[in-house]
Amino acid sequence: MFGARLTLVVKNILIINVIMFLATNVLGDWFSEAMAGHWLGAEAFRPWQILTHMFMHQGFTHILFNMIGVYILGGMLEQIWGPKKFLIYYLLSGLGAIALHFLVVYIRIQFVEGSLSIDEIAQVYQYGYEAYVKKSSAGFNDGQVDLILLINNGMVGASGAVFGLIAGFAMLFPDLKIQLLFPPIPMKARTFALGYGAIELLSAFGNIPGDSIAHFAHLGGMLVGFIILMYWKKKGTLHSS
Repeated sequence: MFGARLTLVVKNILIINVIMFLATNVLGDWFSEAMAGHWLGAEAFRPWQILTHMFMHQGFTHILFNMIGVYILGGMLEQIWGPKKFLIYYLLSGLGAIALHFLVVYIRIQFVEGSLSIDEIAQVYQYGYEAYVKKSSAGFNDGQVDLILLINNGMVGASGAVFGLIAGFAMLFPDLKIQLLFPPIPMKARTFALGYGAIELLSAFGNIPGDSIAHFAHLGGMLVGFIILMYWKKKGTLHSS
């Protein structure tokens, strides 16, 4: 059985994430805004954010748990797939995360705009970004505030790619038992992946007040990862580099 170890691509992913995290803390909000994954129609959107968002994190706990996942799950998968195949899988999972996130944001924007007048929507697109930067909702109603946040909030984190790793780990080692921290019980990898996916799905549709986690991005990473895994399985290359 392969054990977790610091493989080539995993090491570089960890280094890049740590550098970006330190840069965020040193350079401040402008750097975070420039690298976060903003909605395609947002004033702050830049093409490189589609990739850079997965190397950005909001806080120490956020990056810590994601990097633990990359080290443990990614190290085992890279040993089987090799550096090139693993990197492709990791990046595509992360891109799948932001793709589903963008789709859900688009649907939500259409829904909110349906409750506003043309003048209210125009006001958001003309003055909303300035209000978002200044963190001021003066002059805007609740629907407009919701639209401003939907358009301008950026998504960050490697979680989507990590969820792809969870799918890969469960596919390659379905019966391997892992020891969870919360709850502290052993669980098969397949059960862990299905359970975690179910929790994310329920959370995504639960509309929990104060929940700012991009659950659909997590599901997007897992979904794209699963599609890639099924394709490799059909080709007979799932367990090879």
